[in-house]
Amino acid sequence: MSWAFPDAHKGLPQSAVLSLAALGVVFGDIGTSPMYALHAAFGANVTDITPDHVRGVLSLVFWALLLVVGLKYIIIVMRADNGGEGGVMSLLARAIGSDDGSIKGRRRTGLIVAAVCGAALMYGDGVITPAISVLAAVEGVAVFAPQHADWVLPIAVAVVLIVFLMQRAGSGLLGVVLGPIMLLWFAAIALIGLLQIIDTPMVLRSLSPEWAVHLFQQDPGGAFVLMGAIVLVITGTEAMFADMGHFGRRSIARAWWWVVMPALLLSYLGQGAAALAAGDHMDEVIAHPFWAAVPGGLVLPMTMLATVAALIAAQAVITGGFSLTRQLIQQRLLPPVRVRHTSQDVEGQVFLPAINRIMCVLVVLVMVGFRSSAALADAYGLAVSGMFLVTSLLICVVARRQWRWSLTLVGLFLLCFLAIDLVFVIANADKFLTGGWLPLAIASVVLLLVWTWRRGTNVLRAGRLEDGLHVEAFLEHAASTSTRWELGTGIFLTGDPAQAPVVLRKLHRHTNVLPDTLVLLHIRTLSVPYVPEASQVGVKQLDEHVWRVVCRLGWRDTIDVPDLVRRAGEQGIDLDMKSLTYWTRREGVGAARHKHIAVWQRGLLNFLLQTSPSSADLLGLPGRRTMEIVVRGKV
Repeated sequence: MSWAFPDAHKGLPQSAVLSLAALGVVFGDIGTSPMYALHAAFGANVTDITPDHVRGVLSLVFWALLLVVGLKYIIIVMRADNGGEGGVMSLLARAIGSDDGSIKGRRRTGLIVAAVCGAALMYGDGVITPAISVLAAVEGVAVFAPQHADWVLPIAVAVVLIVFLMQRAGSGLLGVVLGPIMLLWFAAIALIGLLQIIDTPMVLRSLSPEWAVHLFQQDPGGAFVLMGAIVLVITGTEAMFADMGHFGRRSIARAWWWVVMPALLLSYLGQGAAALAAGDHMDEVIAHPFWAAVPGGLVLPMTMLATVAALIAAQAVITGGFSLTRQLIQQRLLPPVRVRHTSQDVEGQVFLPAINRIMCVLVVLVMVGFRSSAALADAYGLAVSGMFLVTSLLICVVARRQWRWSLTLVGLFLLCFLAIDLVFVIANADKFLTGGWLPLAIASVVLLLVWTWRRGTNVLRAGRLEDGLHVEAFLEHAASTSTRWELGTGIFLTGDPAQAPVVLRKLHRHTNVLPDTLVLLHIRTLSVPYVPEASQVGVKQLDEHVWRVVCRLGWRDTIDVPDLVRRAGEQGIDLDMKSLTYWTRREGVGAARHKHIAVWQRGLLNFLLQTSPSSADLLGLPGRRTMEIVVRGKV
């Protein structure tokens, strides 16, 4: 998939256009981290801040950016795309399947659970990122005009509400200006940092790893706690992998090495330089290191630019939440919700109204509850480090099974990056009571919904298969009961192409009448993002009246049933479009209770089934030509 760009970008090489767009869509989160990361890092110490402590922090920042973002993600993880697509669910598809067969049994279940946990943590990240980014940006008001510090929270809430209201327009419209604005942001923070470095060039010595080692030698406990704040420097790294399908690995890598990494490094070094130059007044600088590095006359314009940059960071995370929800739905891990496509050219640009409303409410509640970016910093790290850990585990499976890495090489990867991830997780664990519970609570709710939906629908499906009937057996039964074949076309959606749909059996059982042209339509979602259009629709005639249509779609393909039926008709089915009727079912929970389903879980499953939109809405079926039958299963 590629991003859609307006004519204003004509004349630029396509690679440059993609890299520019990646700045706005991919790097918004990590690009706004300098506003709060060092503030959290300096606040995490257990001893007084000293120049050596500042140098040690800056050294850890540099090596975190280089090793985790540059080496782990840009060079290694982003090679594990699935048909050009990235993200934790794509990585899962690569991990459980390979050329020598897919992983089965408990190992497969374990990998799925790990991936779903990573996806659940991303929802926590998606709630915290807009809150902390916007709050950190608007807090510049308190620096420029301290008498108006009470305005920070109301202004931040208003900005967040605007962000969520803008989602209806679609990310394609918003993306026209995101790249240039973020390029201006990176240029601004780089220039401000460079000016500070010129005044205090000794700060460049902090790039040496010896300062990080010295910090651990001088204060091991404090340095370990500090790692919980260093993870804030690399927030948004998962977005690079998740959004890879929009821009491609090379465009993202080019933007990182040429623009983002240098700008972030200059910004962090500049903040450190301002702290070192402050001498005895260092405490005043580390209270707001980002704003302390900004020259006084630029605080107001930088506040305005920072607010826009934070808006862009929130935009990227919100649209990422839409994409992730859609992937989980298409993997049948969450109940379906309405999906609106906001672009005629780019299939991946979607808007999910229900998810948008839920995220908006949660973000506002989080902002009102925590009230400052400093308070939210403790909540941020645990979600980010958890996602890093899941990615490391999955990439090791991919490297061993598909890339054929030796055990030694995989072991070295685990020793290096898994150790780093574990340090981040453990260092953030002590922040559970001060905010770390928030992303875990959000993730737990998501996992509960996934577990209930997956288990409940599996039980319902198993119950249907127990009394199911093969298509051939059903046709023999229909012939033996003198079935009346009336003029018309019936499209029956089925989850198993070998089984006669429940709706079809119920219709025949109660009326003994079937349409003259009967089409059994099965939509199969593959573990690849896209399937070529020429390979999507397969047709097979079963007898004089019955046709089987199997549609193979990728998990990012749009499901448009009327269009699939039309293309099936082009392959030989005599469709009577004037009398065509779509037959679907709505699941329901019957009175009987399955011994393996708890009462509360049964109630939750029933609620999810009842509140899910109908098949006609989800599949693009015309309401006047759709018949829906409620099928109650035993759980």
